[in-house]
Amino acid sequence: MVRDSSEHATQLLTYTDPVMNPTTQDKKQFALRPSQSPDCAGRNICHAPHVSETLRQACYSNLQEGDWVCGNSWFGSVACCLALRLEPITRINVSDGSKVRETMGIESSVVVKNNNALFPKAPLCAVLKARHPHSMAGKWVVFRTIIQGVTLLAIAYAWCNIEISHVIMTVGNANEAIDPYVSFDGKTGFDGGDTKAVARPEIVDFFFRFLPHIDVTNRLQQKSIQIESNGQQRSVG
Repeated sequence: MVRDSSEHATQLLTYTDPVMNPTTQDKKQFALRPSQSPDCAGRNICHAPHVSETLRQACYSNLQEGDWVCGNSWFGSVACCLALRLEPITRINVSDGSKVRETMGIESSVVVKNNNALFPKAPLCAVLKARHPHSMAGKWVVFRTIIQGVTLLAIAYAWCNIEISHVIMTVGNANEAIDPYVSFDGKTGFDGGDTKAVARPEIVDFFFRFLPHIDVTNRLQQKSIQIESNGQQRSVG
C-alpha cells in the first residue's frame, strides 16, 4: 500500500481511495480496463477490484517506470504484478508538456493469500516440505517464470516450522539476506531474552521491513474511522 508506508514514514498522505459500493467503484479509473492476466486472455474480463485499486494508488502517487510497490494480501496476486508492469497509461513529458503513451513499468512485491489464481502455492509448499521434512524454519523455495515478458518470482518462505509466507514479485533476488529474521520464543515469555535467528531471502527481508508500517497504519485508521460501529449506528437509525 503506497499511501500507508508513505503516510507512516513522512506523515504525508499521498493518496487515499475509499472503498465504495460496486457501482461507484466500477466508475473509477482502471476498473473497466481489460486484465493482463493470461487466464483472462480473449475473454474480455476487467481488472479485479484489488488490481484496479493498486493501479490507482500507483498512478495518483505519481510513481514512475522502475519504481516499486509493496502490498499486503489484499493487493497480492499474479494479475496485480502483471498489471503494474503492463497497464497502458498516458504520461506527460515534463520538459515540453507532450503526452506519451506507455506501460506503467512499475515493479512490485506482494503477499499472496486468497488471490491465488495462477500462483503455484501447493507445488511450492510440497517442494518445501519434501526438501526440509524435519525443520522448515529459515528455508524457502523459489519458482521463476516469464509471462508476457514480465519475470515473476514466486516464493514460499517458512519463517517458522509451521507458518509459510507466500510472496509474488517482479524484482529482487532470493539470495540469503545478510541480516536474519530474529524472533522471540513465546513459550518462555517475551521478557526472557530468548531469541531465534532465522534466515530469509534478501528481497523478502527488504519487503517485510515495510509491512509493519502498513499494519500499524491500518490499525490506527480503523480505530479512528470506526467503520463497523458507525455503520451499525446508521443502520439502526
